[in-house]
Amino acid sequence: MRKLIWIISVIFALWSGYWVIGAYKTEKTLLETLEKYKTLGWAIDFSKLKVRGFPNRFDTTIENLNIISPEDNIGWSTPYFQILSLSYKPNHLIAIWPKEHELKIANNILSIRNKKMQSSLIFKDLLFSEIDRIVLTTEDFQLLSLAKVILNTNALNIALRQDQLFDDAYEIGVSVKNFFLPSFTNVHSDTLNITPLTLGLSVKIHLSKKTNFSANSYQGLRLTEININQADLSSNLFAVMLKGNIDINQTGTPSGRIDIQIENLRELMLQAININLLASYDLDEIIKGLNFISKLSGDPKSLEFSIKIQEGKMFIGPIPVGQIPNIILQ
Repeated sequence: MRKLIWIISVIFALWSGYWVIGAYKTEKTLLETLEKYKTLGWAIDFSKLKVRGFPNRFDTTIENLNIISPEDNIGWSTPYFQILSLSYKPNHLIAIWPKEHELKIANNILSIRNKKMQSSLIFKDLLFSEIDRIVLTTEDFQLLSLAKVILNTNALNIALRQDQLFDDAYEIGVSVKNFFLPSFTNVHSDTLNITPLTLGLSVKIHLSKKTNFSANSYQGLRLTEININQADLSSNLFAVMLKGNIDINQTGTPSGRIDIQIENLRELMLQAININLLASYDLDEIIKGLNFISKLSGDPKSLEFSIKIQEGKMFIGPIPVGQIPNIILQ
């Protein structure tokens, strides 16, 4: 019995030592990462940083965190932020956001509200040198600007993982269920007359080099190709489906082709009118024009056409319809 107690005591002491060292390294690594961003011009402040979770977890909580980019065009403010991990699997991190926090983009302050918002971040090794995949999940997610609802959805899910064949490519999936397009009305307005939508997106992006998304890995990084495997926007009234491929040169100028299929075009246009994205008097003219371009025959509800992108300019057949700005990461 004494021998068993002695063995258990030794194991407990070793594990306790491992946890203390691991907690110290976790806190030290996070503080060093924040300092590294500070040297790059980021403004970062917080009131408290603490690692808890003995004996089986490394749970880091940062309180009153404020982050502002060097150009002062991106910022994030949150009452707390948590990074959780199992002590025997430290390369798998779980991030927990509060129910309300703020995001600054340019001169706009966006409020984020949610019932639940968390993400899973998995690294390929214990050195945190290479990301394997990232998953973000939310419930009852709202994005607001002042009194305007930008996005209101039951569930928003985003996933990113490194491609199995190309080290410089990443697969991105997005799923948004029962959401509404920007309402152009205040937060308390009735949205029952607007049809809820569902979005499914699957794309692969190719970068100019392999990256680990660290503070100093963005230099010289740019998009070189976007493969749209699937992009579906649908409701109980209409559906829009996209597929295509876009190449991006060194200056960020896109070229490529996007194939578009629309079911129940008139219902789509009516919904656009309902949220003031389209003037009602434009409806018939737009439908006539698209029908003529796509050379539809027999089914006025469906529409199939392709958009060709050549050096940033968009064409439907020989007709120019607009221009895409350069796509630059930095």
